[in-house]
Amino acid sequence: MKSVFVLLAIAMVAHAEPKQQEIRLKRTTPLNVIGYVNTAAGGCRALTGKVGTYCNLGYQTPSTIAIRFTATLEPLVDRLNGNTLSASCKSSVKELLCKSYFPKCSSSGTTAQYQSFSTACNGIASCNGLSSILGTGISTSGLCAISDSTRTINVGSCSRYPSNSINQNLCGSLPSNITFSSVTDVARDAGLLTTFAATFSSALGVSASCRTQWQKFLCVEAQYCGYGSQVLSAVTKQQCQSALNCLPDILKTTYSVLFACSNYPDQGATRVCVDSSKGFTQLDPSVTTCNSASAVAIGSTLFYLACAFLAYFH
Repeated sequence: MKSVFVLLAIAMVAHAEPKQQEIRLKRTTPLNVIGYVNTAAGGCRALTGKVGTYCNLGYQTPSTIAIRFTATLEPLVDRLNGNTLSASCKSSVKELLCKSYFPKCSSSGTTAQYQSFSTACNGIASCNGLSSILGTGISTSGLCAISDSTRTINVGSCSRYPSNSINQNLCGSLPSNITFSSVTDVARDAGLLTTFAATFSSALGVSASCRTQWQKFLCVEAQYCGYGSQVLSAVTKQQCQSALNCLPDILKTTYSVLFACSNYPDQGATRVCVDSSKGFTQLDPSVTTCNSASAVAIGSTLFYLACAFLAYFH
């Protein structure tokens, strides 16, 4: 009977060994930044709600992209459906926005390809008043510059940003081993930081404290790859909303489109400890604890070992 318990315990420990190796790796590395787990990111999904009905694409798109640009387009859908544009203009605008923002996932969900929308760009050339409907957050000329491209992205892959900094002067260097999903738009933040001084100027009514808040936000806003398939964020949706709330109305409308707060995890989301070389320092420095499952796994394995020894020496 003793041997049965011993064998059972050994089997349990052996089963836990791969996880233990991962835990040991984490425990021997400095874990001194906090990442909020974004459970909504990763994989592919169909568009839903107003934007899903509006675009009616008939295919799935990467979840991170779906979340980000659904929030971007949602405020525009009613305006686009209810304006005085001709039927052909409305059709071209729909094709432009939906195909430029939402690539088509492969059946396996591992890649996604942007569909060509050059015909739509030709169609909007004669659409008068379109810029006032779309607002300043969407540039049709910028979108049409890549209209013929059938770019393919790897949905689950992670890689380094080509530069070692998003903006050296304002943010310093990136963590040495941080990686980003292929659907994370780090270049957008780099572009906004390039014009930071002009955009967030006191002349436009931005306070000094708000300017500091946005500098910190933009430097760590990009969600990054964690352990396994985790997508992590240094920013919560509440912190995003706080950043938007300090802006004057002239900027708040535009930046609400660029940064949809629903794209970030809630402040109550699971927090994991991350090696500082692989993740951004959390936006709120007062958050210093994480909800790591490592202790639970280690405790369980020790329990199995204890049972084995008790059974053997009983």
